[in-house]
Amino acid sequence: MRARTKAKIILSFLQILTEFESVLQIRFPDMFGDWTTWMSSMANLDMLRLVSATCIVDTNFFSTLLAQTIFPILFSLLIFALPYFLSVARKSNNAGEQTEEQQLTEKEKWKKQKDVAVSAFLLLTYMVCSSISVTIFDTFNCVQFSDDPTTYLLRDNTIVCGSDIHSFFKNQGSASQIVIAMLLCILSLFLFIHMRPFERNSDNNLSILTQISLYFTLFGALLERVGVTTSEIYDDTTFAVLLIAVNLLGPCLLVYSLLHALISELIESMVGEKHEHNGDLRGMDEDKCRTREGFVSHFLAVASSSEAEGGWMNFLNRKTKWKQFLDYSGAVVETRCSKGIGAMDDMRTTFSVKCNVDIVKKYLWNEKRQLRHGDAVSFSVGSDKHNRKASDVERTSFYLAKTTVGFLSARDMIMQAFMGEVDGAWYIARRSFEDEQIHSKKNSSVEGRVRATVKYEGYILYPESQYETRVVFLQNIDPGGVLKGTFRKRVMPKYVRNTVDELLNFAEEHTANAKFEGFGRKNVGGGDGEEDGDETFEVEMSSFTGTVVTGAGNPLRLGV
Repeated sequence: MRARTKAKIILSFLQILTEFESVLQIRFPDMFGDWTTWMSSMANLDMLRLVSATCIVDTNFFSTLLAQTIFPILFSLLIFALPYFLSVARKSNNAGEQTEEQQLTEKEKWKKQKDVAVSAFLLLTYMVCSSISVTIFDTFNCVQFSDDPTTYLLRDNTIVCGSDIHSFFKNQGSASQIVIAMLLCILSLFLFIHMRPFERNSDNNLSILTQISLYFTLFGALLERVGVTTSEIYDDTTFAVLLIAVNLLGPCLLVYSLLHALISELIESMVGEKHEHNGDLRGMDEDKCRTREGFVSHFLAVASSSEAEGGWMNFLNRKTKWKQFLDYSGAVVETRCSKGIGAMDDMRTTFSVKCNVDIVKKYLWNEKRQLRHGDAVSFSVGSDKHNRKASDVERTSFYLAKTTVGFLSARDMIMQAFMGEVDGAWYIARRSFEDEQIHSKKNSSVEGRVRATVKYEGYILYPESQYETRVVFLQNIDPGGVLKGTFRKRVMPKYVRNTVDELLNFAEEHTANAKFEGFGRKNVGGGDGEEDGDETFEVEMSSFTGTVVTGAGNPLRLGV
């Protein structure tokens, strides 16, 4: 769940914050101290005493402290060094030149071993973090027994607080310790800003903000330690309010992120476009559509459905550019709610192009993943063309990132596409799938993109004649993020218009190129035009049929 990560960040932040006063022996203003005590009762769960080094060796407290802090560091170094030594050992055993396949195998082994090492390191830190933390805190926990003025360490009563060895480990709440803690906060802040370890931007922003809160709280502790709070101009209440305000930034951001999604959904439900119909095609059988056959069958059924079957209605847009687009393209744009009631998410566009169906099919399939209008990044991640018969369905997978305009974030998606022929018509059907190895959502977030989900998108190509193709363009895309209805209303019509314009321009350029090549041909027969059966002639291009007509009236197909 999205809220779970944010809750963990806030919980960790509060657990650290509420320990500052006791660990650093700093007396914050009463108002802030009472507030942290109240927060501590909710945030601090006493689940730390699970592992202890004293279970292994009978030692005093300080030897346990050293062992529990040094041994994990040594084990971590060993964990990360082991893959390196194994790699060196393999290279020494396989001395000499390696084939490309062997090099790839070696790289795969190295990557897997690194992944195992990182997992082992994280497991180790998780296991020892609790016991180390409580041991460090126990360094400052001194008690006094009866009337004896001497204080002893609660964890180990043989150690006198204030003795040389205890002072060496303690120096409780010194200014230098506070400065070191501030430097650690700066280091953590630097790592969160540059590494951005969380998948979602909102989680990264929350972790950064909590580190800033901890830093300024420590800065307040430093002011307390060096005596700034004894100044005449110091106001205890103002200082407390500032500290509370700084440390409420994280929880406020958490509340905002949760309410933001709810408010956005509420606005969408109030002002978003709704549609209800009684068509037969409502919903999508997810189990059936997991297979290629089921998915393609559903796509074809929706794309070729009648107005009554699908519940289609004309898409209304009063903008002048949209009306001009419909006039010059002759396109018919329809929309509907795929579920039968709710937000309109299906959009179907029907139009014709003056181009052969094979040329249109090749252009739309875009095997080389050439960038089209609005594409920021596009690359293929695999296909199954090998060992494929001409009648088989062709399949490919690719990553695509699209730019947007205005305040809306760019979108990206990983898609699987199928191409085949049914009853004389060709189809290209695409859908989303997830693969973190291809392009993770975290990388998309770092790049400022939102992962969109393509429920189905594609084309049906009907050959109307040798040089004309009727195109049905269908799409159902969940844009992700918030304000989905606004995205569909503002961006999707532009996407449709750009797609149609691009295909019309391509067909026009292709016809013009074919005409130019046709005018350049002088000899139709073989040889140099001198032998029997050869005919030298002038050529002309029919602007609508795309054929070259010889002087004898015989048509010559140009292969458009």
